[in-house]
Amino acid sequence: MKQVTDLKTIQSIVMKVFGLFDEFCREKNIEYYAAYGTLIGAVREHGMIPWDDDIDVWIKREEYQKLVKDFPEWGKQRGVYLLSCDTNDKYNRVYSKICMEHTLVETLDRKNDYDEGIFIDVFVIEGSPKNPIVRYFHEKRLQVLRNVVTLAAYGGDKMPGASKKAKVYGFLSGFVKWVDQHKISKKTEDIMAKYPCEGSDVLLINRGQKKGRYYRMPAEWFKEATYVKYDDTQMSIPNGYDGALKMIFGDYMTPPPEDKRQPAHKMDYYIDEDYIDL
Repeated sequence: MKQVTDLKTIQSIVMKVFGLFDEFCREKNIEYYAAYGTLIGAVREHGMIPWDDDIDVWIKREEYQKLVKDFPEWGKQRGVYLLSCDTNDKYNRVYSKICMEHTLVETLDRKNDYDEGIFIDVFVIEGSPKNPIVRYFHEKRLQVLRNVVTLAAYGGDKMPGASKKAKVYGFLSGFVKWVDQHKISKKTEDIMAKYPCEGSDVLLINRGQKKGRYYRMPAEWFKEATYVKYDDTQMSIPNGYDGALKMIFGDYMTPPPEDKRQPAHKMDYYIDEDYIDL
């Protein structure tokens, strides 16, 4: 495989993956929403943020189950695949990825026992208990499980190019390296799925690696989706996008300083030139 360092080339492959994901969702009548920086791009840039290197989407748990059921066979015929706890017994994250075949991504500050291609991230929106006290302990339980997996997965102190945070995680990983990361991740997903989005007043939104925590967002922010211009295609955004973005980013309409306009991931990208035409 050939390493790819040109950001525009990486973005073009990411957009191909997204295009197929969007095609599948439209075909199966599955609702999804742009998430995080992708949502900023859709609202502020009307396309991918120029220095971004991936696409993030949100999808409600009930809709995600349709994806898990039907996408593997559909994607296989089109050169993409779903990477999740349901499709790979080594996968150790509580969100999923749609990956391009004949590509490879190497994460520089986290150890993975599985291969992944150039991807888009699929974050599942979860329902929650109506009782605030029950919700609090539900979140704390999930937080503990997620943090154990995160610590076990990092071996950053031994990896070239690791961030300072990853080096700390890498040191701490020695204390929990014995855990079955996939099993705990799958258990975490099973617990999250206990409360459907339908009927929940508060939805839980994955906060990535921020200590296993979740954003609490009103369900009414995700009552419907609207398509907006996104580069040469369209992107689905939630009706409550403004509240969601302000909760996560604050002033999302002001771009960061120029020295902060860098890809968020520490990754190396590779493609098989025999299958992918650049």
